[in-house]
Amino acid sequence: MKHFFCVAIIFLLSASYVQAADVPYIELRGEAGSIGNVRFSPDGKKVMTIDWFAICDEDNRTTRFDYGFDSRFGSKTVQVWDIDSGKELQRLEHTGGIHSARFFPDGKKIVTAGREDRTIRIWDAESGEELRQWEVPATIFYAIPSPDGRKIVTVSMDTTTRIWDAESGEELHTLEGQVATGNGAISPDGTKIVTTSGEGGTIRIWDAESGKELHAMEGHTRSMSIWTAIFTPDGKKVATGSGDRTARIWDAESGEELHTLEGHGSWVWFVAFSPDESRIVTSGADGSTRIWDALSGRALHELEGLILPNYCPAPFSLDGTKIVTTGRPHQRAALVYDIESGRELLKLTGHTGSVRLATFSPDGRKIVTVSGEDGTVRIWDVESLFRPPIITDF
Repeated sequence: MKHFFCVAIIFLLSASYVQAADVPYIELRGEAGSIGNVRFSPDGKKVMTIDWFAICDEDNRTTRFDYGFDSRFGSKTVQVWDIDSGKELQRLEHTGGIHSARFFPDGKKIVTAGREDRTIRIWDAESGEELRQWEVPATIFYAIPSPDGRKIVTVSMDTTTRIWDAESGEELHTLEGQVATGNGAISPDGTKIVTTSGEGGTIRIWDAESGKELHAMEGHTRSMSIWTAIFTPDGKKVATGSGDRTARIWDAESGEELHTLEGHGSWVWFVAFSPDESRIVTSGADGSTRIWDALSGRALHELEGLILPNYCPAPFSLDGTKIVTTGRPHQRAALVYDIESGRELLKLTGHTGSVRLATFSPDGRKIVTVSGEDGTVRIWDVESLFRPPIITDF
């Protein structure tokens, strides 16, 4: 009985609700005073920031790209910071607004895409030196490297997705169709690309090596935009979210629709799989975030927090047991939930404006929050809060 009593007390303390006042953080402020998005390096030791909604993100297991934003709201500069000290390490500059910036999977290089100058630029992530650049034929919404770092995939305003050789800048393939107003992803093994149409209701899967179309999948309402598409961590399935108020799960090998997730009251603009692929999270314009069983399509929990349209496609903790969302605008907070129970574990408050983005670092030690209204990024040290309970034998 004595052993049971000690273990129970320690477990309850470890699972208790935590207030923001108990969580240390550092604060970053952007060049123009209004940071819009962030991107962690793969090892979690650096973070990139850019003003307004200019950086396209991915989760840590699936390479993905998202819709770009008007560069008159964007900065010409990307800033790279040390995650622990908050020291600025580099500034990467274009001659016009930057639509997209992200680390290569090995963390050694960074790719950026400019809107006005229509260039792709590759940078050394350690020194900040520009290694190469090349021009593209149309305004770029976003650019990301393949998982092996050998290719760059871009989506442009001319309704094309292009695949480039990352070393030479040579164009390898052009994937044509109504893809520029949608979004897509590269499979984790780099062999496939999924793209979505704006209002065509069609999802296409392509062979990344040959540029050949493999599947054209229909099921979403054709008059509604498909906001997002993402592969499972093993690349065998695809999930999509649409303006028809549904998310859908597809077989990436056959193109067959497996499940329709219904329950949102408006557009579904965000989807993501948990690391073990057992759960899928969706969020949308109805103001809710929902957790589903990815195998059966059954709804499990409805959460109060929000995840905005793919600004933050890595809401899961490294072990997949927790999820972080932004609160509602009046809360000026980020919320952390337990995946299995749907219980709120942590509320991070302190921003003086609404929080538009919240995400875990790749190693799970930090949570980053972004407020466009107060122009700051806060990096919260949550490592000690979520350690497994310690079993003590008295």
